[in-house]
Formats: sequence, C-alpha cells, structure tokens
Amino acid sequence: MKLMNKLALKVPPLIVAITTALLMWLTALWLPQQNWEFRWWLFSLLMLMGGGVGLSGVLQFRSSKTSVSPTNPNKAETLVTKGIYQYTRNPMYLGMAIMLGAVACLLSNIVTLIWMIFYMIYITEFQIKPEEKILIEKFGNDFKSYMNSVRRWI
Repeated sequence: MKLMNKLALKVPPLIVAITTALLMWLTALWLPQQNWEFRWWLFSLLMLMGGGVGLSGVLQFRSSKTSVSPTNPNKAETLVTKGIYQYTRNPMYLGMAIMLGAVACLLSNIVTLIWMIFYMIYITEFQIKPEEKILIEKFGNDFKSYMNSVRRWI
C-alpha cells in the first residue's frame, strides 16, 4: 500500500511509455530477432492508430477546456464523455499502449510485448486507479455512471 501511495500520479505517463520503449529495445538487443517483412507497414499503421487515438483524447480535453495534466487530475474542470471518450475512458494511455505495440513490431520481437503489458499494468495501478478515485470525489455519480457505461481501456 505504501508503494502505491509513493508512485501514484508521480511519474508522467509519457515518461513511463518512453522508458518502456527503451526496455523493449534493450530486450530486443539480447534476444534473437525474427525478420518480419511486414514490420514497417505494421509499425506505421499502429503508430498512426495510436497517435490518432491519443491525440483525439487530448483534443477532446482541449475543446472541453479542461486540464490534460496526468499528475494532477484535480485540475479537471469538466467530465469529458464525448468523442473518443464514448469508447474508452483513457484514450491517451491507450494510444501510448498501441504505439508500444508498434515498437514491438518494429523490433520484430514478440517477447518485447511483455513490456507493453507491464506498461498497461503500471498505468492502470499507479495512474488510472488513483485518477478515478479523484474523479469520483470531484464528479460523484456522474463519473460513477460513466465508469459503468464505458470501459477503462477498450
């Protein structure tokens, strides 16, 4: 429980994603690589998809005139439920996860996907769940209803 409190909302998710990508790269250096001929196509497709999902989340926050700060969810002034937020409660984190999948494809190493799963677990435990607690306090039943109707990831 103490570890949860120490890490909750402390490390910006982008830093977690970049660190995860570096760990994926280091893993690929140590393990044999497969030669996926389609890796550049898949990498490009997933990067565009992930970037689009994440960017649409940021733009929806901006159009709702609310804070995008992942380390201070208390700054949120509006509960955003439109646009991509009708399909996922966390499009910015989902976008980063998809882009990490793209990195795994580029590295042609399926073992590196373990790091993407680690990213998703870390973000869920130390970012999303603490955010949800704050948003429940801030928006009450509106957020609880939203949580019941829209999935955390997809």
